Amino acid sequence: MTPLTVMKLPFQQTHRPVEVLPPVEISTQRLLFRPLSLADRPAVLDSIAESRAALEGLIPLNHDDETDDDLFTRWVDTAVECDNNRSAWRRAAFLEDGAFVGLFNLTKIELGLEWTCEANWWVDRRLGGRGYATEGVDAMLRFATADMPSGLGITRVRAMIQPENAASIRVAEKAGMHATDETDLLPIAGVPRTHRVFVRIPTT
Repeated sequence: MTPLTVMKLPFQQTHRPVEVLPPVEISTQRLLFRPLSLADRPAVLDSIAESRAALEGLIPLNHDDETDDDLFTRWVDTAVECDNNRSAWRRAAFLEDGAFVGLFNLTKIELGLEWTCEANWWVDRRLGGRGYATEGVDAMLRFATADMPSGLGITRVRAMIQPENAASIRVAEKAGMHATDETDLLPIAGVPRTHRVFVRIPTT
């Protein structure tokens, strides 16, 4: 299992007049996780363009009449907003040389009788087959389920994956998620699609 380094840093709070590179919060042997920075725009837009054919039909992308540039801005703003209200943990993964790998998100964080959230992710199509998705998802899930303050203290992480998305199912299973009997309908590009539900709970 890839070692996970956790840095006890506060969530990003506000935009600053002069942008400062967001801090790395967790890392693995190959990946560094941090919020998207405005300086990441060229790399992320290039990744979206190269990966669109593989992503469309699998994950939500552009809203109606939304350009990729607007999509990137929305992702940056949403990450800040979610950090502020603790409703989600949205991070980008990079290699040590600064190359963008993909996005790894914990959304719909609910802190009630059971602390739960949903996980989703995608990796640049050109980097497929190198184990980055599995390494990143495993690190994200371990961070999610680790006790506070070094983790988020989540007790149940769900991931919704379409049955035909064999690659993501393999990643989920390698990262310790287990298929349930549940299914859910989620809209992708305005079309309701059946998703299988996978879960991971903290190991004892």
